[in-house]
Amino acid sequence: IGDVVPASSGGTFSGAITSNGDITSGGTLYVTGDTASGDDAAIGYTAAEGLILTGQGSTNDVTIKNDADTAVIQIPTGGTATTFAGDVSVLGATPTLTIGDAGAEDAKIVFDGNAQDFYVGLDDSADDLVIGLGSAVGTTPAISIDENVLVTVADDVSVVGRAFSPTLTTNLGSAINLA
Repeated sequence: IGDVVPASSGGTFSGAITSNGDITSGGTLYVTGDTASGDDAAIGYTAAEGLILTGQGSTNDVTIKNDADTAVIQIPTGGTATTFAGDVSVLGATPTLTIGDAGAEDAKIVFDGNAQDFYVGLDDSADDLVIGLGSAVGTTPAISIDENVLVTVADDVSVVGRAFSPTLTTNLGSAINLA
């Protein structure tokens, strides 16, 4: 019988294979693309890590796409930013989002605006939480909070009241009418 791959010793199919049912693998499922450029992928599972997707693409290690063939999550090579198309939610009873790895570097969230960018970040050199203008931590800081919870405002402060007179209360308990 020609064109047979033995079940016990395995082999290689040289043409396309179509399955109308599930394909079950007891080990890692390797998917080979353009081997000349190293575009190979593997899909595996371990009890410790769960689903493992690996790749060796020239642009992204892993790209997850939706039905419209739009990249939803891209994990690039070389330590550049992972991108998500759409909202990101952190769920759970006590959700935690940790930014940074306790190293000596700044960590930030950048709000990329049309005319202006703003950031909220940790200025590691001063060890302060900073809100400022721009995309680099330390660039045009507006508000800083230090390790003693001392709040520093870089410029004038405006206190605006609604239908009442705004007041500023000091830590000594005295109120100052700002109207």
